[in-house]
Amino acid sequence: DYDKMLKKIEDGESPVEYSEHFLACMKHSFDSVSWKDFQEQIHSRPWTVVQGDCHAGNALWPSKPGMERGVTLIDFEVVGLGSGAQEL
Repeated sequence: DYDKMLKKIEDGESPVEYSEHFLACMKHSFDSVSWKDFQEQIHSRPWTVVQGDCHAGNALWPSKPGMERGVTLIDFEVVGLGSGAQEL
């Protein structure tokens, strides 16, 4: 977990060398999230069905100009409910 990773970095035991910028960004990200806030907001936020693995490799693109169908998503292995923004 994140705290264990930080301890290894501080003790010089991390097999990966992280830049100070990356560590500052991670610290800011973890300091900015709150499970309590998330739980309070979860029922007031809009939810939608999400594909779960949305990227160009999981899309069928029209091969001819003027085709009536647009992009078609495939690979719904991890479909579920979530925030639409998570697909971005």
